[in-house]
Order: sequence, then C-alpha cells, then structure tokens
Amino acid sequence: MEKLAAQGAQAVVLACTEIELLISPKDSPLPVLDSMATHAHAAAEACLEPVAV
Repeated sequence: MEKLAAQGAQAVVLACTEIELLISPKDSPLPVLDSMATHAHAAAEACLEPVAV
C-alpha cells in the first residue's frame, strides 16, 4: 500500500469482506474503504427511504 501511495493512489478499497479481518486503517498510509461497511450503509439508507403509498 505504501508503494501505491507513492505512485499516486488516493485510497485503498478492501473489496473482499475477509480482507478487512487482516488489514485495518492503521496498516495503510492511505484512506481505507471498507466494502462491507459501505454496502451495509447503502442498504440501510435504501431501506429507510420513504415509500410513496
């Protein structure tokens, strides 16, 4: 991840739920995007949107 940061990467996407068990934000010099949390947040927002009846 340090090499990616040196090459200009702006963030790291942990795109597999198991990777998040091995890598935490403290392990990366870049912002870490947790795919499971991102999907859960989006699902919760979709469920809480008002529905026209």
